Amino acid sequence: MADVVSLASELVGWVPKLPPGLARILVNRAWRDICDSRLWSFLVEDAQIYSPALISDGTASVTQFSDQVTLDATASALVLAQVLNTGAPMNTRQFRVSTTGPIYNITAIDVTNPAAIVLTIALGTNAIGYSGETNAAASYQIFRCYYDAPSRDFKKWLSVYDPSSGYWLKINKQQADINRMDPQRSSQGQPYIVASFKAGSAANGRAPKQEWYPTPTFEKSYSTLYIRRGAELVDDEDIPDTIPPGLVVWKALSHSGMWGLANQGAIPDLRGVDWRYFITHGQENYDKMLPGVKKTDDEVYLMSLVKRTNNSQWPLDSKWLQSHCPWGAGGGW
Repeated sequence: MADVVSLASELVGWVPKLPPGLARILVNRAWRDICDSRLWSFLVEDAQIYSPALISDGTASVTQFSDQVTLDATASALVLAQVLNTGAPMNTRQFRVSTTGPIYNITAIDVTNPAAIVLTIALGTNAIGYSGETNAAASYQIFRCYYDAPSRDFKKWLSVYDPSSGYWLKINKQQADINRMDPQRSSQGQPYIVASFKAGSAANGRAPKQEWYPTPTFEKSYSTLYIRRGAELVDDEDIPDTIPPGLVVWKALSHSGMWGLANQGAIPDLRGVDWRYFITHGQENYDKMLPGVKKTDDEVYLMSLVKRTNNSQWPLDSKWLQSHCPWGAGGGW
């Protein structure tokens, strides 16, 4: 087993004048190169994603160009019941007037008056507030259509599915596709698309945010499988058993050769060393080891040969397949 401390110590053994702090940085830089070189089995994670039920009873008071929305007693009671719901806090949900208006993010909630809760809304980076006409008793919707990635180092989805209804969700779409299909977002209910939207908040490491479409309106938990990019190594974290420590060290040595080349004029002990050979030798040994390590990882969890297709333009649940028999008698097996 090896962690960043032991790997950095080995690197300093190869390059004695290398500062220990920089050695740790170079080890993590090498680790990043390795993590980015393929979809590794040790970066596969699962997660549950929760969608809250639609809230639409009662009315909301909205004022043009104001970012404050006041809910009536009926709406306030429904919202108050979910304020402490950690599955989807109010500041992760969205608000709109009627059923086809612009969608605003709820950024804050004021429950000082429980019978007249006040929401603060925002539309992206636009600070003008609500853009529609003033209405003291507007119909409204509070729901969740934008979802943060399940981890700060999220890389890509492998699958997203609804275990209760038996639907899988398409994962290779962009929000621009939804904008063309349904610019008003009038379709709601069972989602079947997870579309890339934009980078998320700084608090979540700018991990991507997605839009789920049609807009989920039911309280439900979805199951997901995804790939992480891989976080930096820390002192008490060992690298996975499938990664030989030498693979990290060879790549880190290649990086350290750049440091030696850049500093040989300032540090006499670095002179006379062929740092260019140091760089190429480290990279060559890394390149020789990597295919074998990938093969070992495939033996643990087959990733490189898996082929996923999303040919169908509709969600295929078991009832649909049994009633339509799309591959002919016998199911094409």
